[in-house]
Amino acid sequence: MALVGGYGNGKTHILRYIKHHMNHQFSRNYKARAIAGYVITPGRSLVDTYRSFMQDLGRNFFIQLTWELLGKVALSRISQGDEDYRNLEGDIETSLAEDPSRIRKYVEDGTIPQPSLMKHARKALSPLVTNIDVANCLLKLLAGQTTFLAWRWLSGEPILQEQRRKLKIISPIDGDDKALSVFQDIRGIMRELGYQLVCMLIDEFELVEVLHHTQKQRFLNSIRHLIDLNPSGLCLIISCTPEVWKDIFMKYHAFSERILREVPLKPLNQETIKTLIQEHLNLHRTEPIKEPDPMYPFTQEAITHILQASQGNVRRALALCNIAIDLGIKQGDEWITPQTIRQIAR
Repeated sequence: MALVGGYGNGKTHILRYIKHHMNHQFSRNYKARAIAGYVITPGRSLVDTYRSFMQDLGRNFFIQLTWELLGKVALSRISQGDEDYRNLEGDIETSLAEDPSRIRKYVEDGTIPQPSLMKHARKALSPLVTNIDVANCLLKLLAGQTTFLAWRWLSGEPILQEQRRKLKIISPIDGDDKALSVFQDIRGIMRELGYQLVCMLIDEFELVEVLHHTQKQRFLNSIRHLIDLNPSGLCLIISCTPEVWKDIFMKYHAFSERILREVPLKPLNQETIKTLIQEHLNLHRTEPIKEPDPMYPFTQEAITHILQASQGNVRRALALCNIAIDLGIKQGDEWITPQTIRQIAR
C-alpha cells in the first residue's frame, strides 16, 4: 500500500500510529502474532532498508525471539522423553507452554544445561534457514561476550572478517541479494514462532528520486522481489509525495503493479481541522475547562483563519496553534482570535 501526500500531511504520523497499535495488540498474542518495523528512509539499497528495519525492531526483540525458540526446542525434547529435560516436566513444562521465553530462567539458574539446549536448537534451526550464518548469529546473541557483535552482523552493519570468524559467520550482509536471503530466513523463524504477519513501514519513499537511474531501478527491483517472495504474511506500506509517486507509477510498472492500493492524504477541511485541534487540546489539558466550548481557547473564527493560513496542512496547522497559544499566554488573552492568527501568519 502507498500513502500519498505532501510534506506535513501526516504520513509519518500514520506509519508510527500503525506500528504502535500493531505491536501493542499483537506482539504477545501467541495464537496470532504480528510485528511492525518502521523504516525512516528507504536508503540507497535494500541493505539500507533491511538495516533500518532490523534496528527499529531492536536487539532485545531478537534476543527474546531466540529464547522463545529455545523454549520451543525444550518443550519438544520434553515430549520426546529426552533425559536432559526430564527435570523440566510438570509445572516447568506448563510454564514453558504458556511462555517459551521463560526457558531463559531455567538456563541461567542451571536447571537445564545450555550446551545441550544449543545443540538441539541448531538442529531445529537447520530446516528453517537457507543460510547457517543466521542460525549461528541468533544463538550468539545470547552469549554476553558476543551479543553486540552478533547484533551488528544481524542488523546489517559491516564487521571485519576476523570478527565474523569469531561468530562462525562466513559472509557479510553487503548486497541486496544477501539482505533478502537473511530477511527470508528471519521471516521463516518468526513464522515458526507464530508471527503470521510482519509489517514493514517505509517512510519518505520519495527519496529514491535522488538515486541514479540504474541504482533506482535496482532498488525498486529488490523491493519487488521482496514482495514476490512473500505473497502472504508480509505487509508493505510506503509513504511518498504525489509527484514522485506519479513518476514511479508511470515508469516502473513492474514495481507499481505490486502496490495494490494507493491512499491519498487530503488536506484538512473545516470539520477535520476542528477534530484535530480538539483532540490535541484534550490530550494536553492539565485540568477540566470551565468554558462550554470544547475548542477553548480557540474561537471558531480563529480556527477558520488557521485553516486558511495552513492551507489544510497538518504540520503547519499544529505549528500555528502552538505559537498562538504561546502568544496568547504572553499577551494575557482569554481567547485566541483571528487577530492572534494574523499576527503570527503574516
